[in-house]
Amino acid sequence: MTVKGQFMNPWLKNRFMHVELPGRTVRSIHSLVTEAFIGKRPDGWEVNHINGDRLDNRLFNLEYIPKSWHRALLTKRAWHKRKTASKSMKTAQRSTVK
Repeated sequence: MTVKGQFMNPWLKNRFMHVELPGRTVRSIHSLVTEAFIGKRPDGWEVNHINGDRLDNRLFNLEYIPKSWHRALLTKRAWHKRKTASKSMKTAQRSTVK
């Protein structure tokens, strides 16, 4: 990403990619992409990474959704991750027991 011919070096902060803009303003890349291509974020709405990958900031993976929906999705994704991890641990335990 460049600003007036300068390269911007993104870094990971709070599980999201960020960049520093002129004036020492730090912004998340997903917020910059959605504001540039979708428009200003409505009050009470948040940016959602459709595929659940917080590092995937491609436009087709981003959308605005109400904060309450976003919280529900994050809870569902966390539950699914725990369930999947638990299932793979059980499988690993069974294979080591044999």
